[in-house]
Amino acid sequence: MLRLASCGLITVATIAIWRSGDLFLKLISPAARFGWRNRSLQGWARAMLGAIRGRVVREGQPPPEAAIFVCNHLSYVDLLICLAEWPCVFVSKVEVTRIPVIGSVAADIGTIFIDRQDFTDVARVNERIEQTLATGLSVVIFPEATTTEGAGLLPFHAPLLASAARSGRPVWYGALHYSAPPGARPASESVAWGEDIGMREHMQRLLSLPSFTARIRYGRTPIAGNDRKALARDLRAAVTTLFEPVGQ
Repeated sequence: MLRLASCGLITVATIAIWRSGDLFLKLISPAARFGWRNRSLQGWARAMLGAIRGRVVREGQPPPEAAIFVCNHLSYVDLLICLAEWPCVFVSKVEVTRIPVIGSVAADIGTIFIDRQDFTDVARVNERIEQTLATGLSVVIFPEATTTEGAGLLPFHAPLLASAARSGRPVWYGALHYSAPPGARPASESVAWGEDIGMREHMQRLLSLPSFTARIRYGRTPIAGNDRKALARDLRAAVTTLFEPVGQ
């Protein structure tokens, strides 16, 4: 409960400071608002990871400039890891907006939501991806389209890679991994969210851990291609070389 309260206070304080600073900069230095947004979110992500006792280990380097970035998807904690690393926004299913707290936070940080029941929505989302990249923010796509327990990689869905294939834009990639300390509930059950359990139960498991380690491993060079399906296959193969199953 103490950790949950800390997360709530950190989030409320960050939103208040971010919005106040943004309003001030809007009046005196509009160009500085972008950097303020990025610093605020990076500070929030790092503070949240501290509150839930998550330690991040980086292998390699994040994209050097605004880029499309793909990786495996294990948990809502993935968002904190990426935000703590570099300025980015995420593509996520619209159902996330219905999750208490997380939904509103996701909307606040500029998440691009997609309605997977509406096939025509892909075109709008791909356009939003291009617009976001033009502002200098990277866009993180989880092409598995769902979280898993981390035993392996699911097939990568290709539709959201259409803009990259059309423009020939190189796509960066990486792999996420979590581990829990000896004697604790394994990370596949406490950090990764692959089981069919509710948000409340999963957060209880996560916040009950004494600590956990998150590792993000970056690919060295991006991958390009003009066919979205082939690009998805190539990216999955590349992520597989970096992937390590989450311990059971």
